Amino acid sequence: MRTFILTTAAIFLATVTTEAKGHKSTDKGVSSFSKEQFAVDFDNTSNAVWRRTSLFDEVSFIEDGKSYTAFYDTHSQLVGTTSVAKFSDLPANAQARIKQDYKNYSVESVINYDDNELNATDIQLFGLQTDAADSYFVELKKDNKRLVVQVYTSGDVTFFHDIK
Repeated sequence: MRTFILTTAAIFLATVTTEAKGHKSTDKGVSSFSKEQFAVDFDNTSNAVWRRTSLFDEVSFIEDGKSYTAFYDTHSQLVGTTSVAKFSDLPANAQARIKQDYKNYSVESVINYDDNELNATDIQLFGLQTDAADSYFVELKKDNKRLVVQVYTSGDVTFFHDIK
């Protein structure tokens, strides 16, 4: 409970401090500072579409012909990016492990998450906040059961979340 109160107080203080320094958001709720930082972080993009969620400023964009989504925290710092991947992009040992442990499941989607190691802010994926390092998230389905496993760059596979 103490951690919750301290976290809430820290978030409130950060919000008040940000507003006091004149950090204004655009009319759609996306911070102009996030947009400026995005231009620094990604200099050769097209089709940028911004939206504000409860946790992040998110921008979907195309870079070198590939679609990405970048997530910016309340301080307009990059948290990480996601992109659609293929099962064949996973390390070979991870592919084998998933085929063995989830043999009756079909692969629904694969997401590549590239973490910004310089930012300690946790990302929210599949409805869960996580401190995920660079990794893949594989959505699997069997009958009416859907789940997500996390695949690390080392090829280790761990259960991440049931999807209901």
